Amino acid sequence: MCGLVGLKPSRGRVPAWPNPIALASPVTYHHALTTTVRDSAALLDAVAGHHPGDSFGAPTPLRPFLEEVGADAGRLRIGLIRIAPGPFPADAACTAAVDHAAALLRDLGHEVREVHLGLDMMEVLAAGGTIMAAET
Repeated sequence: MCGLVGLKPSRGRVPAWPNPIALASPVTYHHALTTTVRDSAALLDAVAGHHPGDSFGAPTPLRPFLEEVGADAGRLRIGLIRIAPGPFPADAACTAAVDHAAALLRDLGHEVREVHLGLDMMEVLAAGGTIMAAET
């Protein structure tokens, strides 16, 4: 909608250096806004990798991310979450948008099925708060 492309790389895909143990580092992500998917893929190729001291790393890709731009993804298996986890109600317009997107994906030949996280979201939030407080 604004002419920019944002990418949230998988955890461990891009090093968290120079400070990998910074406050909230497990839930922060490093990349940039670009004007094209191709530029974002090229930047990811340039910065992705592992560095000594990384807590974890994502698997090395089979080919450059730039080569993935425009490649046929094949039939995808897509997990759909229709209900917001925890005590947070989902807005009806958001649920309708999710259902519409799921129908489009099915029409494209992808397998879409509803999944449940099986998490106590309040417990997850409390644990995350404890970790951040301890690091502070």
